[in-house]
Amino acid sequence: MLCPECRNPNLTENDFYHTWKPPSKLCRKCYRNQINLRVLQDAQVKDPDKAVRIESYRSERELRGPAPVGHHWCGKCQSFRPTISFHSEAIKRSGWCRGCGSKVSVIRSMNLKKRAIAHMGGACQRCGFAGHWAAFVFHHRDPAKKETGWGGDGMRKHTWDKIVPELEKCTLLCQCCHAIVHSRFDENGNDNPEYVAT
Repeated sequence: MLCPECRNPNLTENDFYHTWKPPSKLCRKCYRNQINLRVLQDAQVKDPDKAVRIESYRSERELRGPAPVGHHWCGKCQSFRPTISFHSEAIKRSGWCRGCGSKVSVIRSMNLKKRAIAHMGGACQRCGFAGHWAAFVFHHRDPAKKETGWGGDGMRKHTWDKIVPELEKCTLLCQCCHAIVHSRFDENGNDNPEYVAT
């Protein structure tokens, strides 16, 4: 079979969309190039900013060349990564490898927690500690009213509007004070008056 666009004599049936009715006359590569050109021309008329982004992306692809076998391009770390480093959906959507996706998720969670800490006053409400964000815990005053915690699929996975009502049930404590509050006994072995069962 011969593509009328590139006229490459080495093409096989698999290089064409042969299952189409009628079959494509252009090879897969030329057909995709034609579609991309139409998208670019349409963007130049309707959205010039999008057209600039498309041209920039095409230039980057030409510079980096074809992907090695079994690899995909990560748009975040700007390098070819083994296909196993990607979630199957990420290849179709964000194009980010697992490592970059996880890092973005951690940063989002960190910024959300910092915002929650600031919302709660920015200091431990028991001892006054106001240090590193990772040292803080949102302690539910009444465990019976607790709908979700912070970690896992808890508050950090929700929107801010859903987080605030849960924070209203909490007291901001540092890790040390949180451990003391959940300790059944004080330092002398007597019942802890602050004890709250988990």
